[in-house]
Amino acid sequence: MDIGSALERVGKINLKGGVFGKLTLAVMAISILVSGLAYATNNIYVISATIVLLFAFAFYFLHRLMNFTEKNPIAAILDGSEFVAHERIIHAAKNVGILPPLEPTIDHPQPEIDRALVEMDDEEADKRMIAGPKNG
Repeated sequence: MDIGSALERVGKINLKGGVFGKLTLAVMAISILVSGLAYATNNIYVISATIVLLFAFAFYFLHRLMNFTEKNPIAAILDGSEFVAHERIIHAAKNVGILPPLEPTIDHPQPEIDRALVEMDDEEADKRMIAGPKNG
């Protein structure tokens, strides 16, 4: 197997969007920053501990990420409008077409609005509401 052609194919993979791409970039950034801080200490024990902890963290993180991608492959690699466009394509492929808008349903009668209360001053309306409706 030619390693050069395999690396060339891997270099063409683009995972900018989705949960997978964003979290992978975050882990890479965290790893680089923590490694830089550990290297700056010039202490072999701190550097060794950092390498071990980063390896454990990366292994756990990638294990959890792979579980997520197995359950939600589309959400893992598509982001924002790409995900919405994909869902629209799936919906259209089911031959349902565009869903018709539903008629608004009201399960109770509309309350009566006293126009006089709407047009009067707020303080006067409050007093009138507290006093209650006039009888007869």
